[in-house]
Amino acid sequence: MKSKLVKTQSRVAWIVEWHCPIWDARIKKHELRPYILPYRWNDQRIFEFMRCLFWNSGLFYPNEALRGVNKPGLRKTDPRNGSMIHYGALLSYGIPGDAALLIAAFTKNLCITQDETGRFLLKWTRPSGVRPDEATGCIVPCGSPVERRWTLTAGHWSCDSET
Repeated sequence: MKSKLVKTQSRVAWIVEWHCPIWDARIKKHELRPYILPYRWNDQRIFEFMRCLFWNSGLFYPNEALRGVNKPGLRKTDPRNGSMIHYGALLSYGIPGDAALLIAAFTKNLCITQDETGRFLLKWTRPSGVRPDEATGCIVPCGSPVERRWTLTAGHWSCDSET
């Protein structure tokens, strides 16, 4: 007898993912997985989560991580201490000019499915961002929504979609 497919309904959540080049192996593969955060969290709390995740990653030695997580006030005056960027439903955190950064996306269609083999599939749409239009002074959409798919099989994450 086959077990049934377990599927959640579409949910609202913040999803945090690493955006880094494939050749950069400083961040371990298990760290590259998506992080699901409550939809009720405000942007400042999301930024604080990303800041701690960023500075505790394989990008930094422990002494650099300690400096990065303990001096949040310096972010405003020294961009080497991390930069927070707000693009509407997309937030990012990283050091300007560095290849690795974190992106948080507010999604309304997170769907988690578990198949009969125990494999989990996470699917959602990363929304398009926004930017200020200098000519009109308005906020305008920028980019396109991106379909994201991640699979968790036997404790190992893999991305099934392009970044």
